[in-house]
Amino acid sequence: MDYAVSKDVTKDNGYHIRTKTYDIKPWAFEKNFSVVFDEDGIFLVEKKPIRLIEEACIIYGSSLSGRRTAVIEQFDYPFKTPIPISPEKYIFAYPSASITSPECEWFFANNILHIANNTNAYGSVVTFRNGTKITSATPPHLLKKQLERTALCMIMLVMNNRMEYQRLFSKLFEIAQ
Repeated sequence: MDYAVSKDVTKDNGYHIRTKTYDIKPWAFEKNFSVVFDEDGIFLVEKKPIRLIEEACIIYGSSLSGRRTAVIEQFDYPFKTPIPISPEKYIFAYPSASITSPECEWFFANNILHIANNTNAYGSVVTFRNGTKITSATPPHLLKKQLERTALCMIMLVMNNRMEYQRLFSKLFEIAQ
């Protein structure tokens, strides 16, 4: 799809990552723009993908650096590190390449339904929860490996949070008695 001429694309410079975000790609026609695939449509945003990730981490109470360091320390994933943007809302993103690469796109694990070979070209076809399909230049085995790493982070971080919440609620309940 040529996002430059598509009527389905909405320009939205105020876009923020949320549970409905599926994928963020750098826009091929302008290096400081992103194409965001979302449950509610496709958005053209005048920010690089990495900037949208940074802003989302801050909105949800941390920094990209802090989230990335936590995953590297806990899981030993120093390259293509999955980012727990908001573990509480199950918003976990993973990069297709180095986060400094201008071709890096970001996938949101909680919305992926299927990853397959692109039979028409090199790369992958990713299907999301609402049936939307996008193509990626990244081979499917790499996207699946990244998804697996992200899923492990999701399980461990969400479970840790739940155990902490249970302890906190138990303690608060005891205090309230």
